[in-house]
Amino acid sequence: MALLQKTQLGLALILLVGCGSAEQGGATNPVQQPVTKVEISSIDWKSPVTQQDLKDFKAIVDQLPLQQVPEFARADLGDQNGSTMNVKQYIAHLRGRYRSAIDPQRQGDAWLEDSEVAKSFQRVNVDPHNFAALATKISLAWSASTVKGEVPILATQRRLKEQLEALVFDVEHPSPEESVHQREQRLSVIRETIALSEFLAFIKEVPEESLAVVQANSDVLQRYLPQASLQNRFEQRHESSPSVIHVGHSSE
Repeated sequence: MALLQKTQLGLALILLVGCGSAEQGGATNPVQQPVTKVEISSIDWKSPVTQQDLKDFKAIVDQLPLQQVPEFARADLGDQNGSTMNVKQYIAHLRGRYRSAIDPQRQGDAWLEDSEVAKSFQRVNVDPHNFAALATKISLAWSASTVKGEVPILATQRRLKEQLEALVFDVEHPSPEESVHQREQRLSVIRETIALSEFLAFIKEVPEESLAVVQANSDVLQRYLPQASLQNRFEQRHESSPSVIHVGHSSE
């Protein structure tokens, strides 16, 4: 989950690091303020981000501990090394697990397991599942506003597909001299390749209207969400061949 974790979601999404807080962070002084009730209903993260969404998001986060978005749960990869399945089954397994990282039901349930976080949501009378959907919607739009300007998405998706096909071939046709470590390295690169691929698929679905809204409010959002600069990450993957990656890459 290195990538989703490295952007806003936690990317458990994949890799993607949790969207717990920006580097600058919100306020660090948890002074108890009068409760402001915020009404948010079920949210479709593929719908455009609105000014009201941002207003609700800020009003809620400002009343949570340390005025930060609670840490997102990481995607559970289950059988991380795919020991019980062939490589194609493993890839399908990974895609499903990575996609689950933005499931608001899963995330809301995870927050409810933390008694302090659960109390915070109860205090402001907000359903954590609805807030998870809202935070995901805004976070993906925030990521997309940067990534779409840095990375040629369609070309990068094609390149990732080509690299994945080459990696699958290598796993299915190992050389007699291949070590267990080399196979694990290939699987590690497959995990990252799928993570990047799934993340781009999410980014592609962010409405263009959302980009203008988050960019216009970047001075506010950067207090709550980490910056998502993935240019170097994608350039490294784009310029490396699978034969080089699977020998020298170290998964984070």
